[in-house]
Amino acid sequence: MLSLCNLAFDKSLSFLIVHLQILLSSAPSHPSGMGELWRTALCGTAFGAALTYSGVFIPEVIMAQMKFQNFHMMRVFLTATASSAIVLSLPHSTSKPNIAARGPTPLPGLGPYGGNILGGILVGFGMTLAGACPGTVFVQVGAGVPSSLLVLAGSAIGGICYQAISGPLLKNCTSESSLPQRSTIPEILACSKETAILTYITLCSTVVFGSSFLESTTFDLPSPVVSGLVIGCVQFLSVVLRGRALGVSGVFSDTGKWFWDLVEGHDKPRNAQHTDRLHNYPTPTQTFATGLILGSLGLSISAVASLSSPTPLSVSTLRAVSGGFCLAVGALMGGGCTSGHGISGMAMLGISSVISVASMFAGGMALAQIY
Repeated sequence: MLSLCNLAFDKSLSFLIVHLQILLSSAPSHPSGMGELWRTALCGTAFGAALTYSGVFIPEVIMAQMKFQNFHMMRVFLTATASSAIVLSLPHSTSKPNIAARGPTPLPGLGPYGGNILGGILVGFGMTLAGACPGTVFVQVGAGVPSSLLVLAGSAIGGICYQAISGPLLKNCTSESSLPQRSTIPEILACSKETAILTYITLCSTVVFGSSFLESTTFDLPSPVVSGLVIGCVQFLSVVLRGRALGVSGVFSDTGKWFWDLVEGHDKPRNAQHTDRLHNYPTPTQTFATGLILGSLGLSISAVASLSSPTPLSVSTLRAVSGGFCLAVGALMGGGCTSGHGISGMAMLGISSVISVASMFAGGMALAQIY
């Protein structure tokens, strides 16, 4: 098993080196573009290190959560989203145009929240199959988790496929004018935002405390409360440096677009418009994802991360690839992942995020009971 882990770590390191070479060779030459790129990479690196420290990237931890055996993952994310609720309610955050509750993602015949429900269920399936989340798959690559590259490959395939079908799929969706105009819990309940946030933080704190008495399996991991607060600090860093809340699912869409742009370049003579599109890569989400790998890699080889290393869970090739596929398609269909919806979206009390996260865990936990 040790040799298998070492082999996976070596492959992960090789993958990272190749990706960094592409990133650096494609980096924009304009100074402001370079500044944005490095700020994004820094935030991604900090987030990757925080997720690695917390241990929520470990497949065993995710599977134990889905089987109601251990609630470390839920407690970390509830602490992270509660602390993020404070960060994202500060005037500095609310003034940012890119920080707002996510709207619904409709699907034909399934209503305005159809994408949130179906996409959330698919993400849950992927979490149970692969033992990963849309964001933690990059952390797993950096940490050398044996199944991580297979999950990443499945996610890339999912992003490519969804990019190909999303146009026809969403063509007849509900028009924007008929979508729900109230997108947050305070708007639905007609209460003040401050009251809703205080109630939300109290509820999260109660669940974090109460769930500690329900665990049948324990892991030697850092405190979930400390881990969640660290992620909350990274949320603050992201707001200050990027003007954006944490989230990573857009990388799958960008990867799909990048693939089809390359295909178009091979099928047709290159023109100025096509060349300009290729110059848009790497995108901010691709840079952020690379930072996740870097942060995980850096912390994984330190003494801090070595304190939390349960016996690796064996994930078959079929489960890893199919799980990665479900993670990407579900995150794109639902308009977010466990970070974008689960940490940031719920922190802003978004209705679509609450529906998405509930669907994620309902789907994942249901599959875990029968699979």
